[in-house]
Amino acid sequence: MPAIVHTIHGPSFGPFQGAAANGLFLMAERYAGRRTTHFVSVADAMTKQFLAAGIGRPEQFTRIFSGFPVEAFLQAKNDPALRKRWGLVPADFVVGKIARLFKLKGHDDLLAAAPAHALISWATAS
Repeated sequence: MPAIVHTIHGPSFGPFQGAAANGLFLMAERYAGRRTTHFVSVADAMTKQFLAAGIGRPEQFTRIFSGFPVEAFLQAKNDPALRKRWGLVPADFVVGKIARLFKLKGHDDLLAAAPAHALISWATAS
């Protein structure tokens, strides 16, 4: 019998869509889940969402983090010359984010957390 592996990067169901679409996707995921040998998820949160929705059993899940190399970012240092090049002063707090521009990626939360003067500075610098 062949192994059927289902990779989970994010659920297709959830409160981010209408009830009809949500119900359809949930039904499809449950159907596929009954035929799946093993699930691979990129985060424990994904596993918890699927289990809470009645999809799969805990022993069927394995979490594998993204293969993106993060070492260079963990060793990042404050670079005064780079700050000067971008017009940043030492007191400026800098946030970088790489993600697709999609409502579920939390860009709105990041912008809502920023002080209003920071957003004005960003808008005028772009």
